[in-house]
Amino acid sequence: MTPAFKAFATRNLQSWHVAALYARLGETELALNWLANAVDRGFGNSQFIETVDPFLESIRGDPRFRGLVDRARQIQSSIED
Repeated sequence: MTPAFKAFATRNLQSWHVAALYARLGETELALNWLANAVDRGFGNSQFIETVDPFLESIRGDPRFRGLVDRARQIQSSIED
């Protein structure tokens, strides 16, 4: 990952794509960090994160994943209200 791409992805929802890539590679820590960044940037599609995205399957069993889903659900709820 080039420094330029990392800087770009850190600032926006591309973080979710990077998280999915790292999860697929089995890099749990990096995947969770990037997913947390995506949620911090407003990625609030909790159902997609929790059950739909097949690339996140490998990190769904991690307890930190549940917290990220809950944070995404709060974002989604605030938008729907």
